[in-house]
Amino acid sequence: LLMARAPSRQKPAAQNGGAGAGHRHTRLYCSLRLLYLRRVNAALVPVRSISGSKNRLSSCLSLAQREQLAVAMLGDMIAALQRSVSVDRVFVLSADPDLLAHARQLGTEVIDEGRPRGLNPAVSMAAASLAQRGAARLLTVPGDVPLLDPDEIDQLFAVDARRYPVVLAPSATGEGTNALLCSPPCVIEFNFEGASRQAHRQACKKAGVEIKELDLPGFAVDIDTPEELTALKGSLGESGRLFAQWAQWGSDQFWGSQLADSTR
Repeated sequence: LLMARAPSRQKPAAQNGGAGAGHRHTRLYCSLRLLYLRRVNAALVPVRSISGSKNRLSSCLSLAQREQLAVAMLGDMIAALQRSVSVDRVFVLSADPDLLAHARQLGTEVIDEGRPRGLNPAVSMAAASLAQRGAARLLTVPGDVPLLDPDEIDQLFAVDARRYPVVLAPSATGEGTNALLCSPPCVIEFNFEGASRQAHRQACKKAGVEIKELDLPGFAVDIDTPEELTALKGSLGESGRLFAQWAQWGSDQFWGSQLADSTR
């Protein structure tokens, strides 16, 4: 749970309401006040699975390399979210038990999707669950955005939630959504994938809420195609799990042959 529950103590039942009823009302008020005060900012990273991930990169990466890429990206994303001063709790959402076990090892909490239900239904399920458990604001970032910057994460949360219940960071193409901050978590319908930026604008209009859009370089890069993987080379710093993975592959040979061939 996102908050602690007050311990339950059994007391003799009061006759005709009396002092016992008053004490029960006081305890209820205190519990609700504690619930309000301990509402938190949560981050959610939905990832389909480790096995068979990133099929559109199959022309330049082997199955093992694609799985290594997915794990490295997830690790760097989690590390950035954990360094943000605005994020209280980080959750990974998946139906893949191996991925959830790996996420736990990285220090996150997990939400088991159960049977795979698709990205938007899964995020909706998780958002409703987190809202019930006390999340006041929910930042959702798809699991293939590897260059997250803690300062940029804090910029999203710095936006006034009362004025802008929805804050969006678009993809480099300008059509996708690579971050969506919702206050409260279920304020609009989720419409990730495809032309999701416009779809989220329409969802805000339907819900009657304002949206703020921030162009943030760290959120712009997502990795789905060989071209995007090639472009990542120029943005990758010399730290983190993703950089270490490139070094393990032998970056010069990797970038010079496999990627070049795949993008011709």
